[in-house]
Amino acid sequence: MDDGTGTPFRPGTILTASSAFTASPGSASPMQATAPTTAFPHNRDALETADSAANGICVFSGGTAANSLVDAFSAVAEHLTSSSNAEEAKEKTRRPPCSLTYIIPISDNGGSSSELIRFFGGPSVGDVRSRLVRLIPTRDDEGNDASGNGNTSERAALRALFEYRLCASDSNQARSEWLEIVEARHLLWTFVPSATRELIRAVLNTLNLEIVKRARPSTSVFNFAGASVGNLFLTGARLFSGSFEAGIYLLSLLCGIPEHVTVLPAINSNFTHHISAGLVDGATIAGQVNISHPSLPTSLPDGGPPTVEGVFAGDGAAQAQAAESNEAPFAGGGPVGGVLRRGLVMRERASTAVDFEDATLPGSLPSLRRPQIAFSKEDEEDLPSRIARIWYINPYGHEIRPQANPKALAALQKAEAIIYSIGSLYTSIIPSLVLRGVGAAIAQESTAQAVHRTKVLILNSRLDRETGPHSDAMTATDFVRAIVAACKQSQSDFSPVQDSECHKYVTHLVYLEPPQGAEAGLISGYAAPTVDKKDLARLRLRCVAVPSQASRQKQDAGTGAVVAKKAMERYDQEALTQALKQLVDGSWDRKQTA
Repeated sequence: MDDGTGTPFRPGTILTASSAFTASPGSASPMQATAPTTAFPHNRDALETADSAANGICVFSGGTAANSLVDAFSAVAEHLTSSSNAEEAKEKTRRPPCSLTYIIPISDNGGSSSELIRFFGGPSVGDVRSRLVRLIPTRDDEGNDASGNGNTSERAALRALFEYRLCASDSNQARSEWLEIVEARHLLWTFVPSATRELIRAVLNTLNLEIVKRARPSTSVFNFAGASVGNLFLTGARLFSGSFEAGIYLLSLLCGIPEHVTVLPAINSNFTHHISAGLVDGATIAGQVNISHPSLPTSLPDGGPPTVEGVFAGDGAAQAQAAESNEAPFAGGGPVGGVLRRGLVMRERASTAVDFEDATLPGSLPSLRRPQIAFSKEDEEDLPSRIARIWYINPYGHEIRPQANPKALAALQKAEAIIYSIGSLYTSIIPSLVLRGVGAAIAQESTAQAVHRTKVLILNSRLDRETGPHSDAMTATDFVRAIVAACKQSQSDFSPVQDSECHKYVTHLVYLEPPQGAEAGLISGYAAPTVDKKDLARLRLRCVAVPSQASRQKQDAGTGAVVAKKAMERYDQEALTQALKQLVDGSWDRKQTA
């Protein structure tokens, strides 16, 4: 049930009065209200050990962009674990692996997620699925197979399956592909073990049954074009279990993701959550796709009346009969005219499907009803002015203030380091920060820690539609202030950001070292945010420059080597990993103050 604010709640009869059990206010499953959130140790020493084991790293990110840094984050978590074990070796204690938690928003209404939201409702699953699949181990970490071939091939097959997208250009071909997968006739199943295959198929068949049940041929049918198999699986698992969290857990188990690595939706809910952006000039934009990369609807039929050739494709006799008829194609009373008339009516119904209540969720804004299956982030048009702030809206367009996933808040409160990853600032990072409870959890300093927690912003290497317009592009300082403003907004504080507040939410800035000639404007198309170290120092932020992949390539190939533009816009993985390790363990700060 929903109280109208976007925060689900349960009847009091489900809740238990026992202090050993807690109900998650964002949970979609009643069973979670009576299940303990963790196994409680029987003594104080064990409790302290369990509490310290919960400390780790929290990463705010979206989906695709931050996937390139997953290996770096994993290496930093391993480094933090080994450093702690070295310190505790004298006491003959060994710390469990450092937890690594990814907090990902569920407000994306673009790509194949848009069709799933239109047809089934529920949260956007695309970014969560993308991170889970990226986290599939690429080698046999458990060592069960000495050769490492068994589990590795199985995981590779699962990754290929959950990453696979159905045909994007032809919805009928995509539907045929889907049926081949559901019926286990597709080549993707070749290296998937039979037990795993049947478990996955059970979920996919559940979803397929729902698709058939909910279809309305005259107004609304599911469009399989470009659909991600992983997104379809997560949606099916959510519908089967009644819990998005349970679906994530099932996919994590299937993919063999390590227990200390967790992917958490920013909001744990079975409901759809959309965002709106308010611009400085007073304009409002509803929906993530419209904010970051707007596109025309792609799932509706092309305009124009049906033609004889189109209706009778492949039937030469019928085309000839229609051509010889003296009647207008749509005025005749014969079979030809009747078919053409029905085709026109069906097209008209399909083109207005978004206006039917059984085709979309009741109350949905028109701008949120239309599917956005295909889009491009290239050649984006500038926004008329900068984005002032982001907020969540209900289906009627009213602002709501959902609470963050309680598990995400718990992870933030205990984290030793918090990282704001690369990605779309206003649609991948800030939607998680404006949720109730997040800002306070980030600003909070643990009394058990002698030093302040490290809170690192990894600056984007290039400007985009959200951080423009190019005539008034955001600087690194503006990025920091936007993050601080979002954290304050989560605490119902809409006052201007003060310089003294920034250090509570961001302590370090990692940025891409500009290539030679970039600052002088000698490199065409290079548009990275300007980094003013003096201005950031005034906010008590320390800046760390990291070389690009282009620098590494030049070192390997020689000074005269020509490198690709994309290499100039990507962090060198090894250098970024080393920088993050030193920031998280505090060695970088110690060197600066020595």
